[in-house]
Amino acid sequence: MGSGLVLRLLETGHEVMVYDQSPTCCRGMEMRGAHPVASIAQMAQACEVILVMVTDDQAVCDVALGPDGILRAGGCCHTVIDSSTVLPDTSRRVAAELKRQGIDYLDAPVTGNPAQAQSGELMFLIGGEQDTIARCEPIFCALGRQHVHMGEHGAGSCAKLCCNLMGMVNLMGLCEALTMAEANGILPDRLLEVANLSGGRSAVSLSLGERMLSGHWDARFALKHAAKDARLAAQLARQGEGTSGLPGIVADRYAEAAAHYGTLDVTAVYRFYLEQARIRHTQDQAEQNHE
Repeated sequence: MGSGLVLRLLETGHEVMVYDQSPTCCRGMEMRGAHPVASIAQMAQACEVILVMVTDDQAVCDVALGPDGILRAGGCCHTVIDSSTVLPDTSRRVAAELKRQGIDYLDAPVTGNPAQAQSGELMFLIGGEQDTIARCEPIFCALGRQHVHMGEHGAGSCAKLCCNLMGMVNLMGLCEALTMAEANGILPDRLLEVANLSGGRSAVSLSLGERMLSGHWDARFALKHAAKDARLAAQLARQGEGTSGLPGIVADRYAEAAAHYGTLDVTAVYRFYLEQARIRHTQDQAEQNHE
């Protein structure tokens, strides 16, 4: 996703510096016109606005607040746009620490995929101050089809986890339905066809259903990352009131699937369902034979 954002910024006329722990990734971006730097501190000293997209809460804290991070680097950085998927509390903590040094912060995770990042069709869910958003408008307009102010710091991160939870619930429901249908003699592709013409359809079934049934699991969004997001959503749900135990059930299921197929695409959760169904079928047959 990060590479797509860089390419889009370059295509829309922005000067871009890049830092990544993978030198190979930086070299690829350099060939397209970006300027690699050797450290986050070096970037903070040279860039007014830094866009962060990393894997988890600890990585965000390291980039923003760590000994070699933005906060301690000084320089001309005045705004951090964090598009990582993290807990709202993490966003609020980072925002408060940076603000003490005069650096504005927006939690601005995205919905979309790498192809949409490169074509400028992402949607940003933003938490933070309206004045900061207005100042960053050219960047958001270059990268996305829409950017929505969700509220104060942490609201963007909260909205992203809510949206991801809904998507993962839909995907889990689709896997359950397809597995149940096949166990009862219905072809999965036939069920998907009628589901997409009925009240059972969803963005997940429409966009991912055929890909799931094709058995192609090359990672567009890795299952291990989905499991991480499900875990964060469950953690956030436990902090509030009025939620059921569903987020925890979803998190447990995705964690189980990721333990087997974490590097594959999130749709490989269906592969995990199929494997579990086969195991149960084998166990049932063994019990019947024993009787």
